[in-house]
Amino acid sequence: RRMRSGRGAELGSEGRRESILLVEDFPGAARQIVESIGREYEILHLGAFDVARKLIEHVAFDHYIFDIDFPDTQADWLRFIHETIELRVDPSYIAGKYYNYGNGLRLFDALRQAWGGDVHVLFQSGSVWGSYEEAVNRMKPQCPNISFLGKYPFLQQPLHYFQLSLPHRAGRPLS
Repeated sequence: RRMRSGRGAELGSEGRRESILLVEDFPGAARQIVESIGREYEILHLGAFDVARKLIEHVAFDHYIFDIDFPDTQADWLRFIHETIELRVDPSYIAGKYYNYGNGLRLFDALRQAWGGDVHVLFQSGSVWGSYEEAVNRMKPQCPNISFLGKYPFLQQPLHYFQLSLPHRAGRPLS
């Protein structure tokens, strides 16, 4: 299955950095996350449900960061990026055309089917649609290594908040 060192970004017994699958549709947010966290971890970034689901079924990562809302397909994600660049607008103005609300939770179901309930997932979202934090908290008794953080606090200090979400840090006071 997967190596679980429980030691943050330290090298594992195989001499490698721990891996993260990041599923985030906004390129600027993804870049900020990768630049902050990626210095200490190996990160693979995807922007759509279909590709992420296929990858999850075949490859185990040490950690996962899922946006809650993102496009169903790689084609939709690429159209979203193209339209954003072509129109030179903030992506949030057109994202509604491409979003599928709750895709991060659907992806988590696929992840649990493939790798069980002890996976470490940090959910983050800037969406105001639905009560995603409550949905994530309802799953915690069965999946203790999951947490939720709004996108805007998370993007202020991605590495800090990611490290706080790590299972071995659970229960420690914030410093």
